[in-house]
Amino acid sequence: MTISRKEAQQKDLNAILAKDIGAKNPVFSLDFISDLHSMFSLYADPRQRRADIRDILMTAKTLGLDTKYEIVFVALQEICDEVGADALDFESFLKALTAKVVIIVLLREIHTMKLAEEQTSPSLILKVKVNLTLTILDILMNNFIMVILKSN
Repeated sequence: MTISRKEAQQKDLNAILAKDIGAKNPVFSLDFISDLHSMFSLYADPRQRRADIRDILMTAKTLGLDTKYEIVFVALQEICDEVGADALDFESFLKALTAKVVIIVLLREIHTMKLAEEQTSPSLILKVKVNLTLTILDILMNNFIMVILKSN
């Protein structure tokens, strides 16, 4: 008995939501991940369940999302630059997008912190910098592991 495309997509989404990248995503809510999965599924090859990120990027730009959702668009552009013509499955796409958005947000926070640094106590700045450095190292390590796993 074969399952319908909709049932296959729901099964795929449920599998992602059961994993840490879905259930404990540091950036995206479960509803957003579900919406993102629906969008991704529009571009994904039904058999392989992989999508060419260039297609998603082109549509986002055509719709003007590059200015409305700049952070996500920049993250998509960086993912596209990294994977080129390689299609990604949704889990890989979600991991890459999450990592990119976290890094972009952290870099913006660092910039904001530098602007406010003159008005803040040095001990508080040191604590924030240590926590931020540990967070960045954790993200970079996870990203490094993803690259290694992808190459195998």
